[in-house]
Amino acid sequence: RMLAFVSQQRWRTSHKLHALLKKKLNLMRLTKILLLAAGLFAVACAQEDNGVGDLKRLVVRFISNVPIPDSIETLLALVGVDLDQLGGELVFSIPDLSMLVALLPASTAKLLGDLPIVKYIEEDTLMQLIQPIIGGTAVTDLAAASAEGDVDGGRFVDDGEFIPYGIDMVQAMDVSDANVASRKVCIIDTGFDVTHFDLPGNDVVSGADDIGAGQWFEDGNSHGTHVGGIIAAVGGNAGGVVGVVSNARLNLFIVKYLDDEGSSTFGSTAIAAAQECVNAGANVISMSFGRTEGPGVQGFTQFENDAFQQFYDNGILLVAAAGNDGTTEFNWPASYDSVISVGAIDESKSIASFSQRNSGVELVAPGVGVWSTVPNDSFELKDGTSMACPHVSAVAALIWSLYPDETPQRIREVLAATAEDLGPSGWDPAYGFGLVQAASALQCLESGGCSGGTMPTSPPTSDPPFVDCIDDPVGWVDSDGDGCDDLYNTQSNCFLYGDSFANEGKTANDACCTCGGGQPGGDECVDDPPNWVDSAGDGCDW
Repeated sequence: RMLAFVSQQRWRTSHKLHALLKKKLNLMRLTKILLLAAGLFAVACAQEDNGVGDLKRLVVRFISNVPIPDSIETLLALVGVDLDQLGGELVFSIPDLSMLVALLPASTAKLLGDLPIVKYIEEDTLMQLIQPIIGGTAVTDLAAASAEGDVDGGRFVDDGEFIPYGIDMVQAMDVSDANVASRKVCIIDTGFDVTHFDLPGNDVVSGADDIGAGQWFEDGNSHGTHVGGIIAAVGGNAGGVVGVVSNARLNLFIVKYLDDEGSSTFGSTAIAAAQECVNAGANVISMSFGRTEGPGVQGFTQFENDAFQQFYDNGILLVAAAGNDGTTEFNWPASYDSVISVGAIDESKSIASFSQRNSGVELVAPGVGVWSTVPNDSFELKDGTSMACPHVSAVAALIWSLYPDETPQRIREVLAATAEDLGPSGWDPAYGFGLVQAASALQCLESGGCSGGTMPTSPPTSDPPFVDCIDDPVGWVDSDGDGCDDLYNTQSNCFLYGDSFANEGKTANDACCTCGGGQPGGDECVDDPPNWVDSAGDGCDW
């Protein structure tokens, strides 16, 4: 499993480190290094147990244009294994992705992996709802609650309708929504209360029930309905709130991927949910769920990366919440190259304390104190990158509706190019390119003259100035082994880049901060703790 993991990852680091690794380490040596340095690299190896007895839940990816086995018997026949002897179960398959998910013993997986028609086999991973940081008390009458001093973060208009501050902040009301019926946004979440008086109805909303979490039009959690209201709460009805697209004409497709508790479920099921969106003709997929890489939680997986890349290449714009841990760890699926990772800001346009900060963050949007719809004709205030994500999904659909022949790549480029720059000048790990701006993006498309930003592949070398990254006290580490974290408050390169630009999902700070974590282009390699080496004797080379 380790060898399969290592061999299938894509590099997310500077070209220099990538070249060094290719030169000095073959796959077997790199695997041994990871195992020997388990204290530092356990995250890359471990994940929650997803087995059933001696069977593991595995994702099998076949090469293109190969018929996918439609039963466990057909699958096992490929390697001459008897089902009664070793056991197994076919969970589901996605032929469009040349992928199936099965419960298999390790011995059978090894035989399958050796077949020339099998591209790779990976263990399945877990995803979960990105829980809001706070959730207020649901109210049915915003105007009455406001009179009691319980509603802020927006403005009321003459008919009593409440416009959350985020709607104005992303310039939603400055762009025509006349053509939004040409777009469809798919929301993968906890469901959608289609009976809510302030949400679009069945004439433009549909969904899928076959993911296993329940009926799409029921939401016992409220998270999905809140996300849906940010995107499309109805305007002009003398009550409630207003969404980014408020004319009740934007098509929505709902996949209930997470149950009413928001419980963890599998990454492969997330891919199946996204495939449902694709099958329904979605243009934008909005995902306020994920997993943050950490002890016992695997980050990057090849099967998710390949599936999302295929969706993106085939015309789907993918948007996901950056995560609510307030760290520099990567959250997935937001951190895949094919996905727009969205961080959260507050009403003063300051980054939220809980918002992730890493090299995957591309845009930010309002995610603190956001009012939106919840089930039973009610409204609630929530915080989270889960709330920021649908702002970007809806803005993308809005401007794309006016230029429907553009590609998702072009829409993404324009959103980055026209974002309001916040924080340090240019892209940075907290704000990305900045606050998404609908009207500015439309002007860019109208002019045809703007070009988008480029996500970083290596740390800038001039801003901020170089600061040596030396652990003080010597040998100090936190629970993740990130020795230089105590320098974060100095705004040094460790703060800005030490946990960015990951290789195989791991960063310089995860290994040895003095070996490039805060040193742009630095060659010096000082082992900390002293004399720590890998199996090749070159302590910081990994």
